[in-house]
Amino acid sequence: CDKLDIQLIVKESEQKLETLECYGCSRERRKLLFEGAHEMGAKAVAFGHHRDDNAQTLLMNMLKKGELCGLLPKLEMVHYGVEIIRPLIYISEVDVKEFAKQYGFLRISCQCPVGQNSMRKKVDMLLDEMTELFPEARGNVSLASLNYGSDKARKNGKSI
Repeated sequence: CDKLDIQLIVKESEQKLETLECYGCSRERRKLLFEGAHEMGAKAVAFGHHRDDNAQTLLMNMLKKGELCGLLPKLEMVHYGVEIIRPLIYISEVDVKEFAKQYGFLRISCQCPVGQNSMRKKVDMLLDEMTELFPEARGNVSLASLNYGSDKARKNGKSI
């Protein structure tokens, strides 16, 4: 950050290992990111969600809540006064990893003890099984989300 003259803001989580679970941790991380964006005067936060994240999210929402709801490429978070953008939403995880490898980007892997056995991880394994039968499953599930899902997240063109 110093080399690029970019302000670095460090936020502390209040999560405890004993009560750690994915949903609550995700919500807290977003809140901390949005607070940091406000401190920097940023109006948008870019998330690294890719096509496979979107497919996983759609399946989890369909199977758990009966909702056809995935990730949107762009979402205004009215309550927080910031916009989320997902510039990698159409790119497969494999392609993101290959690009990173070609350009020498360091890979940051999940160190969370809960994440290795999370529902998202299980849904990813389910997608692997589906892909054996339907090679385009990941792409098509994500595309279905982008074409038909996520209306719940909108209210008059903005998030609620």
